[in-house]
Amino acid sequence: MLAMNFSDYLQFLQPIQEQLNKFYSIASLAITVLVALWLFKFVAGLIQTIFSMGKAFGGLYRNYFHKYLRSSMLRLGGFFMTKRSVDSNTN
Repeated sequence: MLAMNFSDYLQFLQPIQEQLNKFYSIASLAITVLVALWLFKFVAGLIQTIFSMGKAFGGLYRNYFHKYLRSSMLRLGGFFMTKRSVDSNTN
């Protein structure tokens, strides 16, 4: 009479299982929100870092190289423009 089936013992564990299911649901939601916030912070940090590097290299280029490269590019462009205009006049 004292011997109970295994299925009888499982009935006692049902409320505990429901509480664990609720806890698991809330914990997985919290972890998902934390991962999403971390990814957002990571992408924002990448954008900020890339912007800072671009601004630094752009300032370096503008202060030290732009003057020389601009005149070289204008000369090179002028060479090709005169060559094209001569080619188009011969046709």
